[in-house]
Amino acid sequence: MKKSTEPDVLALLNEAFSLEYNDVFLYLREADIFRSAKVKKTEVAKMFEEFSLEEMRHADQLSVLILTIDGSAHWEFKPLTYSDKLQDVLRVHSEAEAHAYFLYGRILKCLTDPAARATIERIRASEKKHLALLIDLYKDLTGVPPPQMESSGYEYLDTPEEV
Repeated sequence: MKKSTEPDVLALLNEAFSLEYNDVFLYLREADIFRSAKVKKTEVAKMFEEFSLEEMRHADQLSVLILTIDGSAHWEFKPLTYSDKLQDVLRVHSEAEAHAYFLYGRILKCLTDPAARATIERIRASEKKHLALLIDLYKDLTGVPPPQMESSGYEYLDTPEEV
């Protein structure tokens, strides 16, 4: 594989790797909360379990990509902070998915290898799908988009200059 044109691509890839891996555990923990008798949001729990599996695949793909570029994958564990309030959880996850989406855009700017770019583009598309589902669920619950979406540029996710 060709090396990236930017020396910080490994740092960006490791940041993405940590984000993905931490979300694996957070989505699973929250799936348990929303499946519990107290909350009973089984559709949300199922969606979060699916997201967790996708985030695990993303982390695996990123680790392979990092190794291919002659780096080593570093995961910085962050203690899980979670809530049983659906509105709070959806807001936090929509922020995280938006951050990941824009991070993958930055990574794409650094990569020249077509296979590496294709991997990141697939992961980025998955994050965009997660974000759209979370925003829709938040809107269904509250009638408005999550507060941070108004200033995040989410409505401009498809603009060419972003990639």
